[in-house]
Parts: sequence; structure tokens; C-alpha cells
Amino acid sequence: MNTTLENYAKILKDSDEYNVIIKIGQEPNLKNFNAHSIILRAQSPYFHAALSREWRREENGKILFEKPNVSPKTFEFILKYLYSGDTITLNDFNYEEFVDIIIAADEFILHDLVSYIEQKLLLSYNSWSKQCFAKIYKCVLRQEFCKELQTFLEEKIYEKPMIIWESEDFTLLDEETIVKFLRLEDHCMNEIDVWNNVKTWGIAQNPTITFDENPRNWTEENFLPLKETLSQCINFIQFSLITTDEFYNHIKPYKQIFPQDFYEELLWGYIKNDEPKKPSPKKFSSLFTNEAKIKSYSDVIRDLVQNTHNTWNIQNTQNIRNSTQIDSGIIGNNHISLISRWISETMNRPCHSFSLIMNSNIDGFSSQVFKRKCDEIRPTLVILTVEDTNEILGGFNPLKWGSRKECWKETRDSFIFSFPDGQDHTNYRFSRVSPLYEKKAIYRSELNGPNFGGGDLTLGRQTSLKRDCICVQTNYMTPIRDDPDYFRASSFEIFEVHML
Repeated sequence: MNTTLENYAKILKDSDEYNVIIKIGQEPNLKNFNAHSIILRAQSPYFHAALSREWRREENGKILFEKPNVSPKTFEFILKYLYSGDTITLNDFNYEEFVDIIIAADEFILHDLVSYIEQKLLLSYNSWSKQCFAKIYKCVLRQEFCKELQTFLEEKIYEKPMIIWESEDFTLLDEETIVKFLRLEDHCMNEIDVWNNVKTWGIAQNPTITFDENPRNWTEENFLPLKETLSQCINFIQFSLITTDEFYNHIKPYKQIFPQDFYEELLWGYIKNDEPKKPSPKKFSSLFTNEAKIKSYSDVIRDLVQNTHNTWNIQNTQNIRNSTQIDSGIIGNNHISLISRWISETMNRPCHSFSLIMNSNIDGFSSQVFKRKCDEIRPTLVILTVEDTNEILGGFNPLKWGSRKECWKETRDSFIFSFPDGQDHTNYRFSRVSPLYEKKAIYRSELNGPNFGGGDLTLGRQTSLKRDCICVQTNYMTPIRDDPDYFRASSFEIFEVHML
């Protein structure tokens, strides 16, 4: 700090000849500050107007000014900054309090201070991202002069959507923002975890109501407010990706917060996917026999929902397919849960299950086998591993691979992806076909295996799908692999994708 600024700081400390009394905060956190109007007006456009003769209020020769929406601690820092430009005392604040300073500095039109704190937050992102991501993100959305930080955080969300749910303070977000996250193509989380987080958020929005940990002890005073709070959010949760056991343990206890028709259709979705082949007559005679005279599935569901004496429930259905499982030696349930979401969002229909149609460990790497087994199947999912690395690459093709001649195939619904760290499903790259190259989304040649774009992801060439694979961004929007060289595939699997 130079000598001139030190002298200004002394003026503030000594409060000599002050002519402004500023009342900051609210009881019980209320404090008066003495200041000099000439300095405040010179340093802040806000104070230049607020302390002008037209607007100020005077009493006993002093200008009186009140600011109840700013805390004394925050204003004390800002006052020191106005007098001396001192930012050293920022070290006395935690990252959550930085938000209060940004809001106050923006209100006092101190753009340089806002920019300084913005840069400090950018540089210290890893220190606060899990502690107060939501509060800071919510703040910068409203600040005109925090665009760099806003863009940075939105890129983080795009790269890893689950980051918002990992934040300890995600319940601070408003409904509009929560819905925005739910509408993203992927959360990189199991859908049941998404549901549990949304439920936690909903409970937090009703702070005046006591919620017992066990929903079986809840009353209408609990269910009705939560039902209203979550009325928009539940429309964007993909319940079809939730397993039967998860549904029974985590959804069914909260059925009163769902609209009845919504819950009935949800429950019916589990039944119709895989009805028990040999139902016990004692358990099912009142529901599924001719004597029951059932006219529609709604009658069945109504019995399930309303008849508390019925011994049949979701848990008894052991063989309902779990759409988040896959018969794969390359990827696991966490991977396929994420991929299922991508497919469901792309096709605007729930992705139900996957059937393995070609496995290099069994069928080899022949392009002729690929042609015979896969040409007439649609849609398909391709998964492969890169030799001597942990990388997993893949792509989704909504079209048939087959063609009588070499040709390009047009679609806007194909995509490719990668998991650079293999089994770490949270670290991924995702790329859709570019709108400029939709006519060149898929390429078919009898000498090649699966070919997305112009080499964006190509599995083999000539007769072997193992050699000369390549992954270089051309017709898709972003690269999914950094190395542009040819590589060898150590294994691959191709699945038929079943949609509801």
C-alpha cells in the first residue's frame, strides 16, 4: 500500500471530521460506521448518488444512511477498500462470505472489486467447489460482471453434471435451476441417486415442517407440501432407469407425493416389462385371472395401490429387467446407466435393455462376421477397448449398418463417447454429430466395421476390425480422444438396443 492510501486508511481509522453515519445490518447484528461523504462519493457511483443533496437525509449536521441488507463484517471490508484499496483482509473471510461481498460490491457499483474476487474464486475453485458450489453459482447467475466465472462454472457442469449434486449446499438452488440440471442429457449418477437428491432438495424447501427420517411416520402435513414442491421436478426424472428393488425401497414409500395416474403408470411399467411366468394362484388370482373381470391395467394398478391387504407387491417380482444392467465384459452398470440416459434423451423414448449380438472374444474381429450379425440390426451400441491402455470408446447408431454399396448415412441421433480412465464412469467425453455433417454421420463399407463420421470413431479396416482403428474429430462436434494415431482394439462388443 502506498503512502497516500495509508493516509486515507488513517482517516477512516481516526474518523476525524466524519460527516456520515452509516447504519449497517439488522438486529441483533447491527453496527454504525463513521465515514466521509467526499471519499465515498468519489470512490463509488452508488454513494455519489445516494449521498447527493437531492437524496441524502441529515440530522444534527450528519448525513444518516441505512443499509440493512448488508452485514457489518462485509461492509467493514468494503469501507476499508473504498478508503485504501486494501484487499488483504479478504483472508479473514470464507468462500461463502465472498458471495456476500460480491453482492454488496455489485450494489455499490465497485466493478474492480467484483472482478478481483471473481479471479480469486477462479484460482481457488478446487478449495470451494464441494463446500459452496451452489451458493456461488446462484450468485454469479445474477451478477452482470461475473460472466467469466459464470462461464467457467457452466463448463464444469457440462463436463461433469453430477458436480452440482456433490455440492454440500445444493439445496440452496431454486426450482428453475434444479429442473435445468435434471434436463441435462446426463447426470453421471445412478437415477436413484438423482431421485434421492431431488427429494432431499424438496424437503429442504419446507423448513417449517418436521420430516421424520421414516416416511411411514409421515402425515398429510408432510406429503402435501413435498408433493407441491416436487410437482415439476418429478417430470424430468427417468424412473425407467431405476431398478425394481430401488423402486420398492426408495420410491414406493413416497407414493403419496406422486399424482395418482403418474404413479399407476410408473408401477405398471415394472409389471408389463416382465410379468411373472408362473404366478402363484393365491397371490395373483384376484388380479390376473378371468374371474377378476379386469377391463384395463388401471384396474390392476388401483388394486395394488389401494388394497393394503394384498400380498403382492413390487418386491415379489424378481425377474423384472434392470435397464441399468448389461451383459458386458467391458463396461459396468454405472457406465450403462449413463449411456442409457444419453440414448433415452436422444431417441425421446426410454431405453429398456441391451442384447449382446457380437463379442470379439467369441466371434473374433472379422468384418464379415460383423456384416452377417449386425447389418440388419437397429439401433446398436458399440463398445471397444484400446490395446495397452485403460481407454473405453463407444458409439450409438440409430440406423441399420447394412447397405448394398459403400455410402454415407444421414442421422442427427448418433453419438460417440469415451471413458479415458476406463472404469471411472465419472470421467467421460461425449460428442454428437455436427449439424453441418448430419448427412455424413455414419459410413458403411464392407471392408470396415462400425464407422462413425469420417474417422471420428472407426473400428478397423480391410478384413480385421482389430487393426488400424482411428478416432479423430471430423464430422462430430468434439474429439473424444487426444491421440490422432491409429490404434489396435483389444476387444469390442456390439449390442442391440431395445426401446420402450
